[in-house]
Amino acid sequence: MISKFYRHPIKYDLLSGAIQRFKGNVWYTVGMIRQRPEKGRGTEADVKGIPGLWMDIDVLGGVHKEENLPSKDEALSLLDETQLRPSILVWSGGGFQPYWIFKEPWIFDGPDDHENARQLSRRWQAFIIARAREKGWKLDNTASLEHLLRVPGTYNHKADPVPVKIMEMNDFRYQPGVFEDFLQDQPQREPGVSGKPVTDIGEGSGHIWEIVGQCTFLKHCRVDAGSLSEPEWWCMVCALCFEGGSRDAIHKLSEHYPQYQPAETNVKILEALKQSGPMTCQAIQEKTGFQCPPGGCGVKCPVHLLNGQRIEWEEPVLLDDFSLPKMEPVRGMIGDISKAVSDATETPLELATGMVLAAVATACQGRFIVQAKRGYSEPVNVWIVVALDSGNRKSSVLIEATRPLISWESQKRCEMEDSIKRASSKRMSQDARLKSLRAKYGKAKGGDLAAIEEEIQELELELVEIPIAPRVWCDDVTTEHLGTLMSIHNERMSVMSAEGGIIDTIAGRYSNGIVNMDLYLKGHSGDPARVDRGSRDPIDLKHPALTLGLSPQPDVLKNMANLPGFRGRGFNARCGFLLPKSKLGFRSLETEPVIQQVRDEYERVIHALLDIEPGTDEHGEPVPYILNLSRSAFQEWMEFSKVVELGLREGGRFEFITDWGGKLPGF
Repeated sequence: MISKFYRHPIKYDLLSGAIQRFKGNVWYTVGMIRQRPEKGRGTEADVKGIPGLWMDIDVLGGVHKEENLPSKDEALSLLDETQLRPSILVWSGGGFQPYWIFKEPWIFDGPDDHENARQLSRRWQAFIIARAREKGWKLDNTASLEHLLRVPGTYNHKADPVPVKIMEMNDFRYQPGVFEDFLQDQPQREPGVSGKPVTDIGEGSGHIWEIVGQCTFLKHCRVDAGSLSEPEWWCMVCALCFEGGSRDAIHKLSEHYPQYQPAETNVKILEALKQSGPMTCQAIQEKTGFQCPPGGCGVKCPVHLLNGQRIEWEEPVLLDDFSLPKMEPVRGMIGDISKAVSDATETPLELATGMVLAAVATACQGRFIVQAKRGYSEPVNVWIVVALDSGNRKSSVLIEATRPLISWESQKRCEMEDSIKRASSKRMSQDARLKSLRAKYGKAKGGDLAAIEEEIQELELELVEIPIAPRVWCDDVTTEHLGTLMSIHNERMSVMSAEGGIIDTIAGRYSNGIVNMDLYLKGHSGDPARVDRGSRDPIDLKHPALTLGLSPQPDVLKNMANLPGFRGRGFNARCGFLLPKSKLGFRSLETEPVIQQVRDEYERVIHALLDIEPGTDEHGEPVPYILNLSRSAFQEWMEFSKVVELGLREGGRFEFITDWGGKLPGF
């Protein structure tokens, strides 16, 4: 490797030309070095400032032979988990080199600044490396301030030349304190009173606490926390850090440790995760002098205590048994109105919640999308199917759920009534005039034809468009007419019904048994759709949005699994199913109607959502507003997604319904 120091300012055009002529790998030092180093690229001590933080994430394939590396998509997903979006993302030819640029370069005023920057760089990379290790991936530590990274515009020559290029560049700029706050914003507990034994700390629940309960050394760390030595505490951290739920457990066990500090403990956990695995019993004995009971536990490492234990399987759930856990009301307005409707009608809470969620989705679809992370977003229209037999007052619940939709449509019709009448009257006169001119044209002589034709064309250009009062939902509708409704109502529509007749329609009731579901599938995902209707002009939908809120009988639900194309083409996979237990036979029949205040608030919110106009792009085309997840919401979603992902494996919970399970996190 040849290193050369350039003093600022340099002639960038000459340097660029030299790099282009050089047929080899080219790197530069991320840290800023003011004076020529004594040797080569210099050391960390030579760095006088940094422009931001960085990372070097190698990925599978290409120039790397290692197998414990993330794929490209997995590497990008890992970056999304940091929740601090890189300012620049470079493809190095073998992986990604993200940069988090500071608002201003951090120029060191002295040794303290230098050390703080060095520690921040190491802690930031340790955090990302630890998250990767949890997934089984090995990332290199490139935190040293004098580290070399590749230059965009050059080539990676480790194998066949691969261009190094900028994949993403944006305006995100950060203060160093943002990273400090982020790294400290982990589950923490206030320090306890130190210096005394702890006899009742509580063992909590979960896999990790079973290990603590069986390991003599970890019991000692729990009971004698107030008198632990630093080596004993460190060994406890190293023994547990690789287990699920370890962070909270380590903080709990450390509460009475004399030197416990929550932020410092988080740093130590990240350092412990740099090891190749959890600490062994032999290493604990060598570092602390702690002696296990005679005969030991028969394991080489505390976390192996539970390996090989018999798995307790849950009781199987029969397909004909719809008894599922009782739903609790969701928070906020949706929960308030759902609970009120359920109480007033003495129907399962699931029925009201499902129909209300569909109504809210009706008001939001096409106006918003949710961006879970960079490059991944979902529309807010939903398909909800609540299976319940007839006689359960499903229609009453549907009426309450759709009441604000109906009142909004009625209000808009009233507001537009005069303008519709005026436009209709004028259009009738224009049509009559056109009819008269065309009759005149048919009888006119050659010399008069041009003048009449010109008048017809001018009148056609001036034809008045009759305003159409908005509609947002329908019930029983053919697929072709649904396309018409969507085309004249901003490409948005909902199908809401207390029955399952629409399933028969999709299955081919009006199309000679031919399944007709393309519009539904594309309306769910927002893909462009074209509806051809024989002799009529086709209908083109650019970004259709379709919500379903259905409450069919359970038999309809069962039949959906056997209908041609419903599962194979992904219709069933798009539905959220609710299977409540009927209250028939257990009702008091003495209820009060929905409280007007709750009903009014529900209507106010739905009307406000329906009145929102989508944004527009540079061409004036409507575009939805983007809703980004908060940090806590993203963490909840990511943890849920990971649990679902494990369930999709062979032998997992969703092994035989991967079509449905694969869409579950995005529902």
